[in-house]
Formats: sequence, structure tokens, C-alpha cells
Amino acid sequence: MRTVENPVRTISKLAIAKRGQLLTISVRADGFLYKMVRSIVGALVQAGEGKLTVGQLRELMRTKKRTALIETATAHGLFLWKVFY
Repeated sequence: MRTVENPVRTISKLAIAKRGQLLTISVRADGFLYKMVRSIVGALVQAGEGKLTVGQLRELMRTKKRTALIETATAHGLFLWKVFY
């Protein structure tokens, strides 16, 4: 695995849409880290299930220790839609 010089990424858009039973989460950023989107989705699922509060999510982001409470979502259904340069 490649080492990243600067792990800071900026998310410019995060959208959640539901059509019937299909839930789509779209993330646009200036770059992605290994399992970044899967961690975001895992956190959203846990928050939706009431397993994490907004305060806990804020604290995880502040301390940068996402693996402390976040279950990484499986790659099932995850795909790269489009790349912009």
C-alpha cells in the first residue's frame, strides 16, 4: 500500500437519496483515502440505527479515531461512479 503524504481530504458533497428500498450515498471529494467512503457509510448506518449520536460522531471526527466506534461498511454495492479531473 502506498503512503499518503497529506491525509487531509475535503468533502465537497455528500448526498443521501432513497428510492423505494434503494439507498444511495454519493460522496464527492478532492481525493479519497483507503476505506474512507466505507467508514463514512458505516458511521451513517450506525447513526441511523441509533448506535451513535451526533455528539459521538463529532468527537470521532475531532479526535480522528474513526475505528474506535465505527464499523466499516462492507464493499457490497459500493462502486466508483465517475472521476473528475
